Amino acid sequence: MLTFTVLGKPIPLPRSRSATGKRPYIPSGHPIQQWKALIHWACYGEMMRREWGAPAYTGNVAMNVVLWGARANADIDNLAKGIMDALTGIAYGDDRQIVKLTIERRKVDAAHPAGAYIEIEEA
Repeated sequence: MLTFTVLGKPIPLPRSRSATGKRPYIPSGHPIQQWKALIHWACYGEMMRREWGAPAYTGNVAMNVVLWGARANADIDNLAKGIMDALTGIAYGDDRQIVKLTIERRKVDAAHPAGAYIEIEEA
């Protein structure tokens, strides 16, 4: 099981933008880009500590996510999408490998600053 914590305010994946005739995109300055980078590097750091290669899992996976400090009006599926995208290519080859996803939103407290606790395992 791969487990790690990411510190920072959870950001939901926004709707992509598109110009006429162009591919949809998310602006490079959007806060989701920094949140996804934090997730990516937290996972990568844990994999390097364990001396695992990428992707860590090649078969089906189950993921459990607990978020602290996400906006109350943020759609939980968009919070999950940003995390799943950030882990593609490192924790698993493609987010289609996720066959079970549990995600929970909690309020920040003294023991838990804003961030995410993520567990990934073979399903």
